[in-house]
Amino acid sequence: MMLMGHGDDLVICDINHSSLDDRPSRDLRNADRLFQAAVWRALPQRSLRSFRSTLLSKNAFAIVRTSDPGPYGCFILKMGTV
Repeated sequence: MMLMGHGDDLVICDINHSSLDDRPSRDLRNADRLFQAAVWRALPQRSLRSFRSTLLSKNAFAIVRTSDPGPYGCFILKMGTV
């Protein structure tokens, strides 16, 4: 990750990443309260449909695939400045 540049994407995904699913992605608004406990300020978030997430992942700098079996556990983080 030290080699990542500004604007590069890091994908952290669950074991279901890239699996075909005909259901729309779950909205993360219900999980917002969990994120608020972890960060000091609100960050803009948006949900993506599965196929869109897969397309964005193809251009990512790196993909970290976990063994988490739970659905909807994929995140795309964009490298920026602190």
